[in-house]
Amino acid sequence: AILTTCVVQTYQLLEADGTDTTNQLLAWQIASSGTNSMMPLVINTTVATLLDTGPFTPPMSARWINGLLFSSLILSLAAALLGILVKQWIREYLKWNAALTAPRENVLVRQIRFEAWNNWNVEAIIWSIPTLLRIAMTLFLVGVIILPWTLDDVVAIYFHSLDQLFVF
Repeated sequence: AILTTCVVQTYQLLEADGTDTTNQLLAWQIASSGTNSMMPLVINTTVATLLDTGPFTPPMSARWINGLLFSSLILSLAAALLGILVKQWIREYLKWNAALTAPRENVLVRQIRFEAWNNWNVEAIIWSIPTLLRIAMTLFLVGVIILPWTLDDVVAIYFHSLDQLFVF
């Protein structure tokens, strides 16, 4: 939930700001009105600056932050999916001993499920879930560390100084 909230807030850094588009449209309207010669030089310069802006390109920091956060989200969801699948697999694996079935059939079912367990390498899948979560958490934390530096240097320096207090 925390990761999704961060992604929702930071993906907006990848889109053009609506106020910039509005300002460009207003500047275009002022420029095309034909009254430019009567406007002060400051306004003419501002209008020219707004009209000269090219297409929007997101800053590199926004790309990095969103890349890290989206990667973290994908790995977290993959770990959750694997956890659910493994839980279902284990539940089915443990249901091999049916009371109304002949013992020979129970043992055969158990052996088939045991071989499938080994063939699918379920044990490695189980061990990979915490690793996926650790990688996702690391990516999230790196993205969260980069984010304050893009917003405000004072806040970033404050967090950096707090970080130094907890270094052992």
